[in-house]
Amino acid sequence: MTDHIEPFRMTEQEKNSQLWLRLKEHLERLNDRDRIRNDDTSLSEEQTRVLRCTIRARKDLINSDF
Repeated sequence: MTDHIEPFRMTEQEKNSQLWLRLKEHLERLNDRDRIRNDDTSLSEEQTRVLRCTIRARKDLINSDF
């Protein structure tokens, strides 16, 4: 049995709420910081993988408003 989960969609009102806009800006800043950290050659392969997965998860959340 496969459960089908509908994609998360925000309403127009939710997309334009001050809370969402502030949260989205914060997540984007965190991703900017982590992209710089990702360029650090001293990170292990595992640390790099975790960092990239974290960035991807944030991007998925940021893009859920579309």
